[in-house]
Amino acid sequence: AAAAAAAAALKVTFPGMPDVTARLFLYTGVSQGTKLQNDIRSGKAEQHLIPEVSRRDHLAVAFLDARRVVGITALQAAVHKAVVDQRRNALVTRSLASEVLCNLSGTKQVVQSFAEFGVRQDSEDVLVCVLNLNGVEVEGFDERLHELVGGTPRGSVWDVVKVDEARLRKWYKITDEEAKLSSLDVCACCRIACRDL
Repeated sequence: AAAAAAAAALKVTFPGMPDVTARLFLYTGVSQGTKLQNDIRSGKAEQHLIPEVSRRDHLAVAFLDARRVVGITALQAAVHKAVVDQRRNALVTRSLASEVLCNLSGTKQVVQSFAEFGVRQDSEDVLVCVLNLNGVEVEGFDERLHELVGGTPRGSVWDVVKVDEARLRKWYKITDEEAKLSSLDVCACCRIACRDL
């Protein structure tokens, strides 16, 4: 099953950042949302996935409720902004992974961002965004990720998961006029890009 998850992972690159990649793993049918949420909060998830402490500066793992991720454009914008802010020593949150989550929300309200976009007790569809800042993979990572999250590994996120469009339109304050002109993904990307303006 871990091999299937690795094969199904979508790899994302970023213009101007050849050393930075993100791999996206989608799991559906996750039944241990409460345990996963507790492991993330306590730091056990990171310790389990990246046992070698020296590697934790080069990898970041963001756990997202897949029903709250509108598309690849918004997620790329959130990751790109997090990496740029980290390089400028301007993170709003304590870690790169939480910065991705907060950026995805389009706000600076960290607690609200985690409550809305992070893994919750009832999360059945989990998207894991693994940021690699130096291209060196951690041996056994994919197997440990599958063991931690459980569920069924899937391929493309937006073909499998039903995104809660009405809730996200309200969250991002997307008007009917905007929705007619562009996709929800692009509208959310604009909110992410303009958050600090």
